[in-house]
Order: sequence, then structure tokens, then C-alpha cells
Amino acid sequence: MKDDNTFPDNGPPPTTSAHERGKNSDGSTLSPPPGVPQDAPSSTDPPPMERRLTPRHHVRLLLVALVVVLVVLAGGYGVFRAISPPTPQASSAFQQIHCPFTLGLGLVEGKGVRCGFLVVPEDRSQPKGHTIRLAVAIFKTPNPNPAPDPLLVLGGGPGEPLLATAGPMINANSFAFFAPGRDVILLDQRGAGYSQPSLNCQTNETVQACHDRLVKEGINLNAYTTLEDAADVHDLVRALGYQQVNLEGDSYGTRLALTVMRLYPADLRSVTSNRSFLRK
Repeated sequence: MKDDNTFPDNGPPPTTSAHERGKNSDGSTLSPPPGVPQDAPSSTDPPPMERRLTPRHHVRLLLVALVVVLVVLAGGYGVFRAISPPTPQASSAFQQIHCPFTLGLGLVEGKGVRCGFLVVPEDRSQPKGHTIRLAVAIFKTPNPNPAPDPLLVLGGGPGEPLLATAGPMINANSFAFFAPGRDVILLDQRGAGYSQPSLNCQTNETVQACHDRLVKEGINLNAYTTLEDAADVHDLVRALGYQQVNLEGDSYGTRLALTVMRLYPADLRSVTSNRSFLRK
């Protein structure tokens, strides 16, 4: 916004010319003192900057400096960080597949329920590295006017095969009890259930032998953490096109839900951290 008290755009303020300063009030020309060239600047003339900065300008500069100091003291650094560009997120893709579990009564694959894999980076610090596939089942509500925010269930463990244990329990009549008017989403967390790769140990396999086998298969075990699980939930919400979801956490799923709440609060409409409706 232009301020009439600021410097004009077409140059410095006008000053009296040297020719005009060299005349008396009666129009006669003053003779310069001996030894001083006529065109030499007078020692009494203020420097150009002093002529351009009035006392009012000094006061305004002081006020600006004071405001900057107050912002920093009040936590302004956090404000500046808040408007910095966010770190780019790795892209995800949802690939539809045949449901790997027995469907509940009254459900038809492709209409009442659809299944698929969510493809995400195994280690998000290396977005161009290996990818993994997370098994997902989406149960569509029969309500003709569904709510825009589905119910996303997070299993316990960690390591519960949620699709295999809870998937067959959901049927066409179940929605009236635990999710009226909303879609229901089940997610097998990374390394668990139908998700690939699986971190399950083989029968009679020791913990050390299981660890060594998984590492030999090229699996980065350090990438299977709650933080990565929370980022998987965030990517799932975005990949399925939802703005927000309602989280239902069971056992370890409550810890995961709280982590999603802390890291990605904009994804959530509500969070229920207790035993899942599927256990009641």
C-alpha cells in the first residue's frame, strides 16, 4: 500500500540548486571564498541520506525493528516454520484384487465389498526404494445416502490378520449395528495378514532363524514401525479419495490411532480407542 509519507517514486525529494544557493535576496551573486572552487559542495550541506531520512522515517524504522523483536520473542520462529513448504509425500496406488476371505451373508464382491492392495514405499526415507503391498477390504453401506467419512478399523497385535478374522464377520445386516450409513474399511498393517511381505515366522522356526530368513529375503525390518503404519493410514485415506475417516482402534490399534491423530489430524473426524466393535 502506498504511503504519502514515503519517498516519491520519481526520485529523491527536491532540493535547492547550487546556482540558487549562490545568490543574495537582491539577486546579486555571492563570491566564493578564496581557494574554494565554485562548484565544490558546501561543508554545511548534509549528506544525501540525512536529507532523505526525516525524523518521522527514523521513528517508523524503529517501530518495524521493535515488531520483529516482539514476534521472535513470542515464538515467531514457529510461525515462520509453519508456512514453510511441506515435505513431498510419496505417492500411493490402490490395486483392486479378488477378496481373499469368505464373504459374509448377503455381500456380493464388487458391489457390497471390494478388496485390494495399497502400494506404499517400504521405507519412506527412501521413496525410490522397495515397495510393499497392504491388504485392504472396503465394505459399502447399503444406505443410498452414505456419510462421506467411513469407519477405518485398526487391528491389534501388532500383527493381527484383520481381514481374515473380521472380514467374514461383516454381513449385509451388520451395518445397522456398528456403522449405520457409513462404509467400513479393514486394513492389514504392514507385515501382517494378507499384506506382502509377511513377517510371520514359520512353524517350529526360532526367533533368530525367522529374523535371519526375513533379512536374507531383502526385507528391511527397521521400516516396520508405528510411524510407518501411521503414514500407511494417511496414504490409504488419500488413495481411496476420502477427506476424513473415523478410526476404531483395538489393542495395539489404539496406539496406532493415537499416532495418526498426532501426525495427521486433518485426516480424522473422530477416533475411538477401545476394544473394537468386532470384539463385542
